[in-house]
Amino acid sequence: MSEDEFGLIRKRIFTSSLVENHRARHLFMDLIVLADKDDVVRMGPKRISLVTRIPFEEVLEDLEYLLSPDVHSTTKEADGRRITPVNPENPDDGFFVVNRGAYKHASAEREKERKRKWAAAKREKDKLAKLGS
Repeated sequence: MSEDEFGLIRKRIFTSSLVENHRARHLFMDLIVLADKDDVVRMGPKRISLVTRIPFEEVLEDLEYLLSPDVHSTTKEADGRRITPVNPENPDDGFFVVNRGAYKHASAEREKERKRKWAAAKREKDKLAKLGS
């Protein structure tokens, strides 16, 4: 599975300050999945509406919410904003998902650790099998 076929969403999204706005949280989760390897959703509001099947007016309202500073966010990067415009002059150029890279990095580190443990267990099993024969 290639990197752009899924987006990591952490459980803590349900206890974050985004929990107060379920529509914006839902759109944000969609944007995480839609973002490319550079953490950019390369579509404007109209296209996002068409792809997600969220009414256009709701997409506009929820994008505005996600673009706004959040003083209650535990992430202070970009003043707690969840997304930033790729080009402030043209929203159709898309949106950068601010913290998606950090989630990808954490996921990659967990996967490396899982593989390391699996390889160690396999070596031990193979060693025991060799001793038993």
